[in-house]
Amino acid sequence: MFYFPQKILHQIVLLFLISSLLATPVRANFPLERGNLPAVTDGQLATPRVPTFAGCDPTVFPSQNLEYEQTLVELVNAERSEAGVPPLKRISLLDEAARYHTTDLAQDNYFAHDTFDRVDNDLEWVCSWSDRIRGFYPSGSWLGENIAAGAATPQAAMELWMNSPGHRENILHPEFWEIGVGVYSGSGDYFHYWAQDFGRRAGFFPLVIEGERAITDETLVDLYIYGDWNEVRLHADQESWSAWMPFQNSLSWNLPATPGEHSIYAEMRTSSLTGVANDSIFLDLPAQDRLGNLPDQLHFTYSTASKQLLPAFVLVTPLNMGSPTILEWQVDSGDDWILATPEQGETPQSLQVTLLGLDSVKIGIYTSTLEIEVTSPLDTLDSPHAIAVTLQVVDEPLHSLYLPNLSRFVP
Repeated sequence: MFYFPQKILHQIVLLFLISSLLATPVRANFPLERGNLPAVTDGQLATPRVPTFAGCDPTVFPSQNLEYEQTLVELVNAERSEAGVPPLKRISLLDEAARYHTTDLAQDNYFAHDTFDRVDNDLEWVCSWSDRIRGFYPSGSWLGENIAAGAATPQAAMELWMNSPGHRENILHPEFWEIGVGVYSGSGDYFHYWAQDFGRRAGFFPLVIEGERAITDETLVDLYIYGDWNEVRLHADQESWSAWMPFQNSLSWNLPATPGEHSIYAEMRTSSLTGVANDSIFLDLPAQDRLGNLPDQLHFTYSTASKQLLPAFVLVTPLNMGSPTILEWQVDSGDDWILATPEQGETPQSLQVTLLGLDSVKIGIYTSTLEIEVTSPLDTLDSPHAIAVTLQVVDEPLHSLYLPNLSRFVP
């Protein structure tokens, strides 16, 4: 219960009290009879050996079930999406707070938001739920927590919470921007313990990819960026920044079309403020054949005075950059003054490119295109590949410059 003073001296005090009240979770227990608890299948949950937690000092406990935790986050954001509320960003600080509490609940065999220690089989209050969370998440200006016990799966825990008005409010509360989750199984009266810790930090404006899903099989992903900005620019991985564009909270972006983890970075600005954010997701693409390791252009110089072509030839090596499959390729020289041999081959075989008929060529610049195409498999990406060939003809002699090898004797 919160009581406002009879005389409010400053508007900020009133706002602080209201936001604290809204962020306080409603507490409810969801016990199940132990005899009705489903058995844990082999390999479903691990029960590592952990220290006995005491007090409220932050102690980092590793995840006991990463799959259950990730599922819980995705279920929360699915509910928020259906309700038209932005997705929450999962962060390790709140994960650690939630994992600590579920482990402590199981080891001291109690069920409450506040933290207790069991001493001589009696429970002794240690700290409030908010003080415990702030030990891990010190700059949180909004805080909330949902806990459950007895539910055997993330889906069952979410069903319990969504059927409780106070817990549902936490899950769908628009003032929460970040989330952490914890799961513990294997001891205590209820065997399974679940926690969701919610928060928001001043000065942090999260970027969320695909509703905080861990894996996607599409290169085009949906983004949500918190805040109210004028402009935004983005890039993925080591790519260059995009141009500045008008800011919008929801937008889409393309990941590089290569399997593995990718990160998207955002920079936001107004006339006086700048913010940065990033998020990562794993792109799960099937192995795809892709023609690569090819230049976009080749440049030759020919001297009519010395009858010399530099370079005399260039080796080009087509490769499959997407899978171990051998690619069969063919080359189209485009013009008869370009000679590419062999005209057919398979990866990782190289082809040699040189120029012909240069004795009667006139001073100037000549251009053409060399094209390499995969004939098998036919659905190979980035095939055909065009290489621009440029010949510059000059009348001055060409001089080759050789640098000697250098060595140093170190006694």
